Amino acid sequence: MGRKRNIFVREFFKFDVQNNESTCKTCGLKFNGSYVTNLRRHMVTNHLQMYQEEREKIEDERSKQVFEKKCKFFVQLSIEEVKNACVALVTKESQPFSLLDCNAFKVFTEQIFKGLDMPIINSVNIMDYVIEKYENLKTAVKNSCKGQMISLKMDTATRLERSVLGINIQIIKHNKIQIYSLAMKELNGRHTADNLKEELENVLKEFEIKKSQIYCITTDNGRNMLKAVEIFSNENSNESEEDEEEAINSEKFAETLMENVCSEEQNIISVKCAAHTLQLAVKDYLSNTEKDEKIISRARDIVKTLRTPTFR
Repeated sequence: MGRKRNIFVREFFKFDVQNNESTCKTCGLKFNGSYVTNLRRHMVTNHLQMYQEEREKIEDERSKQVFEKKCKFFVQLSIEEVKNACVALVTKESQPFSLLDCNAFKVFTEQIFKGLDMPIINSVNIMDYVIEKYENLKTAVKNSCKGQMISLKMDTATRLERSVLGINIQIIKHNKIQIYSLAMKELNGRHTADNLKEELENVLKEFEIKKSQIYCITTDNGRNMLKAVEIFSNENSNESEEDEEEAINSEKFAETLMENVCSEEQNIISVKCAAHTLQLAVKDYLSNTEKDEKIISRARDIVKTLRTPTFR
């Protein structure tokens, strides 16, 4: 790369192409050619102040300019990785779909989409990828739960006048506990035992989980929850004998053995949440005893201390 030339000095001269002469606009002195070194020497010797003022002005303008340096680099990405990242952005990271339409996101991803020769992902088509990802995960959960003994947990929560039923399951696979969230369903009707039982059955049917696989169900101490588990447990299973014969003749001996163990007619164990039970016990104590402000104040201080990063 050659050195920078102070060609701005030529602004002080008028160049005659035919005669190959440069004439100083200030004093009228003429020079052969248009050599920057000669012109600058003349300006420094005879018009220094004018030369310095113009030079400072140009340098100030240059310092204000932002020179964008573009680099070319290579990354290894697959189309699947890019799709999964965009899905995680609007699901796991809880970012709005409109983020995919903003200019900043387009700047980051335009070259990636072009390089992979894939459709541009935006707020319109992202749902197609979300649904595709959901179906793949649901299939994986179905396969993991086949022939497994299951511990199920369910609870409801109400926020901003909207009620949601959460259902997750635990299984033991490869000597490790694995947890899957099956549903976060909005409840539009009343939270009666029958309605909760029906929602539970729909979720289990969607994931092809048989009632005989469920060992226990953990809930809070709400009467509607306990009643829903009781109704669900006492209803007879409608599994056909053909399904049982097919399982027995299956080559998957471990799954068949587990299904045979779970197929015994027995009530599903109802487990009350320990944290919720403890909360009710504390609430019952405070409501039936003269409130000791010192005890409550000390308990709050302990909780506040335990929440600090150092003690946590």
